[in-house]
Amino acid sequence: MFDKQQNNPAKNSLLVIVFSFNRALQLEYTLRTLQTNLLCAEMEVVVVYDTKGEQHLLAYERLKLDYFTVVFYKISAAGTFFHDIFPLLFNVRNLYRYLKYPYLRKNRNNFKGLTEQIIMDSPCGYVMFMTDDMVTFKPQPITHEIFDFIAKNPMQTSFRCYVGRNHHNVPSGVTRDGDFLMWNYYDQRMSNSWAYPFSVDGTIYEKNALMSVIKPALYHIPTTLEANIVSNVRACKLFSTGYSPLESTMVGVVLNKVQSINDNVAGMYDVEILNKNFLDGYRMEAIFEHPIDINTLIPEKILLRRENESVIVGTTEHTQMNGGKV
Repeated sequence: MFDKQQNNPAKNSLLVIVFSFNRALQLEYTLRTLQTNLLCAEMEVVVVYDTKGEQHLLAYERLKLDYFTVVFYKISAAGTFFHDIFPLLFNVRNLYRYLKYPYLRKNRNNFKGLTEQIIMDSPCGYVMFMTDDMVTFKPQPITHEIFDFIAKNPMQTSFRCYVGRNHHNVPSGVTRDGDFLMWNYYDQRMSNSWAYPFSVDGTIYEKNALMSVIKPALYHIPTTLEANIVSNVRACKLFSTGYSPLESTMVGVVLNKVQSINDNVAGMYDVEILNKNFLDGYRMEAIFEHPIDINTLIPEKILLRRENESVIVGTTEHTQMNGGKV
């Protein structure tokens, strides 16, 4: 873990911010695989989370005991309109979104200010966002070479861990550069994640470059952070060059959906039952029945472990779980 107190922090250091809401069981799996497989000499891991309901709050409090080297920040109430929102409305894109989307007016919190303060307070030179359904399923070294790629042109370059040549939809414009893949997000041959120049999952950005694009923007949760920044970045043709490992090392394991803004496909594993499983002592693992050839998947079954007990459940069986027992 990176020492935040040292006076001359190494430039090649990584801050990982994991966003989470009401999914302690899934977050534990994200943190466990991240700490095992994301290999960086100097790395700081932070969780920005929110909860709804006493049982979910209790689950996160228990999770903190298991991950004492990870710093947890809970989202709280927003500041005043004139302090947090009004200065941003001089930007026409922010004003348009604020007037069009009621959730930006009604569901206010300190997510934006908290996230940006964490970044600025950290001595790390690079930042990666993650969400609590992202799994680092194989070792991913974050080497000086990766930092050097980005440092040469930080407003145009990033490194993404959840794509690779193992994917079934690799565009023809993706090329090999030594031990990495490289592509231009704005190449017309790109599609899907290869054409998405900003992500809140598994992508490394230089700290100051990242702050220059998120600080002027209006957002209130990870979903609007990604959607609004992607739009802004595309308008200015920023983060054009993408690098990745030859084969992906992260994948989204989408058991469920805890936000209602977009209509992304997700599994039907019940959030409340998963939380009860966590409080009952279970920890999860995804069952990858086929080679991973895509950036997100919905597992038909998951494995729940507790001491010497292992239970494999699918969506149907999971909804029938009672008291943590099948």
